[in-house]
Amino acid sequence: MKGCLKGGMLRVRGAFFQIVRLFKQPGGEIRLWARLAGGVLLYLALVVAGSMLFGLAITAILNFFGVTSRNLTLQPIWLQVLSIQYGSWLSLFQQVMACLSAFLGFKWLLKRPFLKSLQLRGHGLEGAVGLLTGLLIPVLMFCLFRAMDAVRLGWPVSSARFTPYLLLYALCMAAVAFGEEALLRGYLMNAFKGTRLRVGGLLLSALATVLLHGLGSGLSPLGYGNLFLLGLLLGYLYLRTGSVLPGAGISAGFRFMTYGVLGFYGNAITPVSAMLEAYPVSREILTGGELGPENGLMMTVFLIAALALTCLWANRCYADYDFFDS
Repeated sequence: MKGCLKGGMLRVRGAFFQIVRLFKQPGGEIRLWARLAGGVLLYLALVVAGSMLFGLAITAILNFFGVTSRNLTLQPIWLQVLSIQYGSWLSLFQQVMACLSAFLGFKWLLKRPFLKSLQLRGHGLEGAVGLLTGLLIPVLMFCLFRAMDAVRLGWPVSSARFTPYLLLYALCMAAVAFGEEALLRGYLMNAFKGTRLRVGGLLLSALATVLLHGLGSGLSPLGYGNLFLLGLLLGYLYLRTGSVLPGAGISAGFRFMTYGVLGFYGNAITPVSAMLEAYPVSREILTGGELGPENGLMMTVFLIAALALTCLWANRCYADYDFFDS
């Protein structure tokens, strides 16, 4: 493990000096900057502009049927779901647009097949392990918080509630995870193929994770650090396996268990009705307080452990795989 961490630090240092050399030779990687700029423009055009049009369309539908907060419960169930779960529908739409922007980026800018680059086939086991890991981490943190009496439940586990909205929330989290991995890992890291910045794609994808989730969130510096570690973990999984499924599984499982099942508050889309309601009462430096476990020191410990174990696992199982030569 010590050798793994030392090797990781050497790779980060090497990436830093590669970036310094790149700025000293600005004409050497012009295609890389064109790919990155084109990907950003595609994302902004499809996701940002599309979200505005989507919001206007939903508002027009609700206004056409005369839906207001006073008569919402009297409306047909599909209008209630459309109104109450607007955030989930918007997130689903945004992830479809994110996947579309990644697909167009692969086709127009990278000139590579989209699905083949994401390697969805043959990696079902890794995806299942990633999903199980994502589900298990919040449970372990919750058990530790309960043992320290740092978190309490709004009602007992025996009274856990299940609503159909949770199914929509699970679908939403799966779409969010896959959309982010297709764009932040699939497109961004493939853009660095054929360049000298081999580790630069990993660092940029981690930074993009921080920007996507951290801007305007009110997170502490520790929370931003956790987002960067999460980006490194997901990027390293893609770099060593070539598939977005392990990272998507971790991301979807973690969010669904944290916010949909355990009911933590945090910087994420939350379901209308979680199965439980976990709220911190002490040790906010560990639990993350009202901003959720992603803002806490316990999350830092788990992410570092996950990075170390992933490094050992990948070196053992994917020692012969080279992402940049694939």
